[in-house]
Amino acid sequence: MRCFIDSLLRDVIRNSNFRIEQNKIAKSAYDVLTAACERGDGEVAMVTKLCDDLHGKSCGKAKICAKKVHGNSNSSGSMVTFHNGSKKVTKELADMVIISLATQDKEIVFEKIAFIQNKKEGKSRAGKWEICPDQLYLLHNFPTFDGVSGVFGRQRDVALSNAFGRLGNYGLFTADGDMVFANARIINAIQEGKTVSFDRIRNATVKSQSNNAGPFLFDPMLMEELYHFTKHYHWMPPFAGMPVLGDCDIALNLYQFIRNWTQFNIGETIVCRGRVISGDLANLADCFIKSLGVRKNFDYIPVETNDRNEWSPEFDGAVLVLHYDMGKDNY
Repeated sequence: MRCFIDSLLRDVIRNSNFRIEQNKIAKSAYDVLTAACERGDGEVAMVTKLCDDLHGKSCGKAKICAKKVHGNSNSSGSMVTFHNGSKKVTKELADMVIISLATQDKEIVFEKIAFIQNKKEGKSRAGKWEICPDQLYLLHNFPTFDGVSGVFGRQRDVALSNAFGRLGNYGLFTADGDMVFANARIINAIQEGKTVSFDRIRNATVKSQSNNAGPFLFDPMLMEELYHFTKHYHWMPPFAGMPVLGDCDIALNLYQFIRNWTQFNIGETIVCRGRVISGDLANLADCFIKSLGVRKNFDYIPVETNDRNEWSPEFDGAVLVLHYDMGKDNY
């Protein structure tokens, strides 16, 4: 784990090529979304074009694999049924999944996952997006649900872990080809009726990112890590305000989103130091990786959990994987 943290910090802080590549990825994504907006594309087409553009892009030791995965002909997304209060509703969980993982000799040493629901800004409502209350309830709370279609198949009583509250998120496309990223907890706190505005999201950025020791609390060698950082990064308070491995709740534009994603600041932590923290989410992430056809690049043994979750390979949505390959490097 230490070599991964060292390598990532060296890339982010000292490697100008890494930052240049981050900016190139963001610029290319901007061009794609701007062209999509000019054509009047809908959310699905915008996400598909974004995946096509991001696929194969690299950033330091990280490479992006992105694909708009199509389920079977009868698929209508990964739909789930749950109760919002006493009301039973059926909604799509998300139309985009992003996974960030780091490997050492093919072993996954760190991994995060985030579900993202995309919304397009209305032409007559600049700077505002309509948010479905039931879907927000799902992404904010992750109540127990039953699968209807897609990756959740016909499973019953699925209860996904959301310990850090970073699993459910929104990707809000603007009319000029940008994207605002916001955690569902933030949207839930600042929405007005059924809408959320850019101004209110921007005003919520004061506490939008808290880089902390959350993932490392699962590591019994925490004191050794703290000593290591104090020794080698004596100018940086240990785990306080680090630019990597944090919790990003808001990215006001596509550039901030790409930067935080490539620095492992987005999503729910599911593997740390090779230890699986959340078996159900780790197995689910493995299913998404299989859908991209890149499973051979990783060594992962599915974890037996008491959730009885056997995920279906059918997923109709975008899957984006950032793979930070440590190879055999040692620092």
